[in-house]
Amino acid sequence: MNVSHTCPCKKGNRPICEPPGCAPSPIHPDPRHPTPPNPAKHNCKGMLTDLQKIILLNKAVLAVNQDTTPQGFPVVEGDSAVWARHLTGGDVALALYNEADEARSLGASFASLGWSAETVATVKDLWGKHSCAKQPVASSATGQVANMTVGPHSTLLLRLSKASPQ
Repeated sequence: MNVSHTCPCKKGNRPICEPPGCAPSPIHPDPRHPTPPNPAKHNCKGMLTDLQKIILLNKAVLAVNQDTTPQGFPVVEGDSAVWARHLTGGDVALALYNEADEARSLGASFASLGWSAETVATVKDLWGKHSCAKQPVASSATGQVANMTVGPHSTLLLRLSKASPQ
């Protein structure tokens, strides 16, 4: 049996194990199904599409993901359209998630986030120029994040920060 490693760069096609004499691996203890070795250093180039780069390398979104606070929760029990996560330092990440096949209007009251109706907050769209918002996101809000149109199968991710009293 001749098992080969194949990678996107097409340079890594080489036999990796030919029985007899294969040593079992922790993942595949059967020597007839060995684990392919990693390609030689600098042999394969990672490939990310522009969309993958936008999603995976967004520092503002990564900061929400990597925050040490507990995971987010649905703002309305049983409805997965609006999620919130309280972040270190008092900010709130708010995700407006539209799983429908058509655009949908979504928002949230500050009371549902544990803030008072009089709270004034700055609002930042974490996807920036790549946002799925159908209209510009307001830079501040009082008492609520007003309903916004979110495109089909899209998520609008906002970071809310309580404004300093004037």
